[in-house]
Amino acid sequence: MSKILIKAIAGLGIVAGLGVAALPLSSYAANPQNVLVSFTINPTLSGGEAICTSATGNAGGIAAGGIDTAECVVQYSANGGASVSIVDVDTDNNLVGTGSSSNTIAAIAAPAATLGTAGSAAQWGFQFAVDAAGAGSGGLAANTIPTTGFTYATAFSAVPTSTTGAATVGASTAPVTNAEGTFTFGVNTLITTAADVYTDTVTIAITPAA
Repeated sequence: MSKILIKAIAGLGIVAGLGVAALPLSSYAANPQNVLVSFTINPTLSGGEAICTSATGNAGGIAAGGIDTAECVVQYSANGGASVSIVDVDTDNNLVGTGSSSNTIAAIAAPAATLGTAGSAAQWGFQFAVDAAGAGSGGLAANTIPTTGFTYATAFSAVPTSTTGAATVGASTAPVTNAEGTFTFGVNTLITTAADVYTDTVTIAITPAA
């Protein structure tokens, strides 16, 4: 092979190599493009959530004219804000006798620090107090009862009916671990309150913020 031919082949190789290197990116790949990589993590109760299944007063009952209480503990952890709410399952928020539906104890008419002195009224209501705000900067706190100077922790109020809608009694505003609160249901009775087992069913919910 002549020196001329060798030089020509070598020269072509060099030119080809330079040619590939010099080609613009668009000639063998897509134009530069920003790509958004996205994953959605839904608001989540992330473990440990629990709501009591019942709240029962004094196992032996009380005498007419007395006061009784029953408690329900709620617990949760969440990866964002969350709220605790309560509502009656129907439009009747009275306590109703299981022995006779004509035996009733009315829900407290307006929020009050107490249910009154024993025997002064036949009425019932609830409070919600925070036992543990939980680990986090925006922990669980009791909300203010609308149009009053009370919080749900400092006054008894009526469980809202299904028509009125749920009351948000407490909330956390940021991720929280091991938050805990207690609903205290209380009843005051008259000396004339009929002997019976009085019940009402309420719905308690822990809801992550949207």
